[in-house]
Amino acid sequence: MSLTPEQIQAGTSMLIGLRQKLLAMGAQLKDTHANGYCIVHEVTKRHGTALAAFTVENAYKVVNDILFTDKLEWQIEPKKLQAHKANSKATIIPVAPEVVGSDAFEQKKRAGEAADAQAKADEESIKAAKSLIAAYLPTKSTSRGQSIDYADQGLMQGEWTKALNEAIAQKRNLQEHVKSLAAAIQKRYQLRETGRTREDVMPPASSSETRRDSFGSGASFRE
Repeated sequence: MSLTPEQIQAGTSMLIGLRQKLLAMGAQLKDTHANGYCIVHEVTKRHGTALAAFTVENAYKVVNDILFTDKLEWQIEPKKLQAHKANSKATIIPVAPEVVGSDAFEQKKRAGEAADAQAKADEESIKAAKSLIAAYLPTKSTSRGQSIDYADQGLMQGEWTKALNEAIAQKRNLQEHVKSLAAAIQKRYQLRETGRTREDVMPPASSSETRRDSFGSGASFRE
């Protein structure tokens, strides 16, 4: 597939917009050449190579059309794809072993297993949070078209990373932290689209009732 410089620029802007749309929905494609090529190829196959074909909506429709074909690599899979994979496997319901009395060894063993499961869940949550922060890609309009707003990107990534480190150090609920982070990033994108300034979206000073987790989008939450 051979594209002109104008088509390449239009395709790049389309992919940037697609990434933002997917992130707002809690999903993230891996940043690979294969993913970009696949989406651009499918868009041009369906809509031709005119500049008007390179739209976010066309790219998003392509993603939905090929979602279950394993053509795309995901950092965070869409819920629709997760549900499809779960439904395609037989559900096995484990049978809990019979507990006799209050054996201290068995209680200790179960407690250890629960701790291991929580530690694994926390590890996955930390990875997901870092991935969401790293994928934050704000854009701005310039005379040359859309470009990355590196100033806002660095500022917000720094604030979200600080909030994540505090949550880890204070042993907060990291699964809830990731949900709140994703919502904060989505809100940040929305506020940028409306043209509000950073001061408009900074959270108020923390109080004794409000957690100090701030994601730079006016988001505060309790345990």
